[in-house]
Amino acid sequence: MESKSDSSPFEKGGLRGIFHLGINFLVGIVFGTLNFWLLYRIVRGMVASETVSKRKTAFYFLAKMTLLFVTIGLILWKGYVSLLPFLGGYTVSLIAGIVLGLFKNKEVHHA
Repeated sequence: MESKSDSSPFEKGGLRGIFHLGINFLVGIVFGTLNFWLLYRIVRGMVASETVSKRKTAFYFLAKMTLLFVTIGLILWKGYVSLLPFLGGYTVSLIAGIVLGLFKNKEVHHA
């Protein structure tokens, strides 16, 4: 009789386990990048607008976060991805987005 823990990618040996961890990491990167992109679009729209509607902004943020939590919750609950590699990919994408945002449109002076 097979238990649910037998299907964990951590328990799969060799290339199959590495492949599953890589896919989970990639899914985390995709979700993190999509989340950061949506946040960027919302903030850019607020800055570009002459009048910022508090209700509209609150709705967009609430809708984005609700969609994010529901989607991530479902894929974790159903067991489509493993938590740790997914969180690793998600974190890497957010850090990369922040770093790129800090250096965007900055001139690099070479000595």
